[in-house]
Amino acid sequence: KNLAECLSQTGRFSYCALCATSLSCLYKYPAHVDFKLDCLRIICNHLKLMLQLPTMREMANCELPLDAKVYVRALKKEEVLKEGMMIIVQDLLLLAISNGKVNFLF
Repeated sequence: KNLAECLSQTGRFSYCALCATSLSCLYKYPAHVDFKLDCLRIICNHLKLMLQLPTMREMANCELPLDAKVYVRALKKEEVLKEGMMIIVQDLLLLAISNGKVNFLF
């Protein structure tokens, strides 16, 4: 099973929202809009959250700092993440490699 299959709906949303807020912090310039959207499409598809893509896009393009703590707290409640959050990093790396875009989040 991949991580997306092990997470609850809340967990998948929190994972995706954490990625969106990270993209917002890392890529602030208008020139990055398409890159962020491409990343979010891949992540939303992976997490089976394509209906949430508009919400995630807004989060990633937000000019105000977003508080990611609420998403981290939600993820820490997930059974599969009880041992730690490193599995999310591993999942993102596998996703990047499987899409042939090793640098899509870096």
